[in-house]
Amino acid sequence: MLKDTRLSERMNLQFRAEFFNIANHAQFSTVDGNISDGYPQDGGTFGKAIRVRDPRIVQFALKLLF
Repeated sequence: MLKDTRLSERMNLQFRAEFFNIANHAQFSTVDGNISDGYPQDGGTFGKAIRVRDPRIVQFALKLLF
């Protein structure tokens, strides 16, 4: 999202909001495919999702243009 505000004839203030993973759903990035890690029932990680991407992130910024 972006909002521009004119401060004067030559100056402009820009407010910016950026959202990443706004719904906050789990996004699995890697599933272990290494057979030598053992089977899940044996305590290994084979076939398990071992990483998840970052949760919801919100970023705000102000920019002065002149």
